[in-house]
Amino acid sequence: MNETAGMKDADIINSIAEQLRIESGSNLPRDYFLAQARLQLSRKQAPHGTKDEKYHSSACFDAWAKPEHGRLSN
Repeated sequence: MNETAGMKDADIINSIAEQLRIESGSNLPRDYFLAQARLQLSRKQAPHGTKDEKYHSSACFDAWAKPEHGRLSN
């Protein structure tokens, strides 16, 4: 991969991550949104689904990182 393509890929990932951050309305670390952006892109590039596709979710991390999503209301 040449340097220009690498920068273009980084720009795309950063753009998706920023959009995810804005849509979430949360103040989670930037690395969280970068990881989510990479995950989204990897799913779109996969030639076929995997047998464990149902486990490709951020629900577990969200329950840990976003307590309001993982806890029951009193």
